[in-house]
Amino acid sequence: MTLWQKSRYVFAIIAQGVGIVWLMMAIYFIAKYYRDTENPLRHEYWFAVWIGIIYSTGFCLSSALLAVTVKNAIPRVAFRLLTVPALIIGLLLLIIYLGSMAYGIMVRT
Repeated sequence: MTLWQKSRYVFAIIAQGVGIVWLMMAIYFIAKYYRDTENPLRHEYWFAVWIGIIYSTGFCLSSALLAVTVKNAIPRVAFRLLTVPALIIGLLLLIIYLGSMAYGIMVRT
């Protein structure tokens, strides 16, 4: 494995960690939104949720792309550890996005 491949692998691991931190922040603010039912400004939490989801998706998918570029040089287990969380986070993004759209439609009608 060349130095360039090793550095991409290290950046992929760092990006995965940063993406998971952003995802945890989004999950925290979702929980905070549903717990603070008496707070009239609780809808402001959705802004933090969207920022967390957008950044976590970006970091985790870029981590998966970096892992693909060094796929032949890294073990299969490490490749799965970088790509599977990115796919799960992408699926969570889709579920939260569609759920918030459905909630908005239900509230308006």
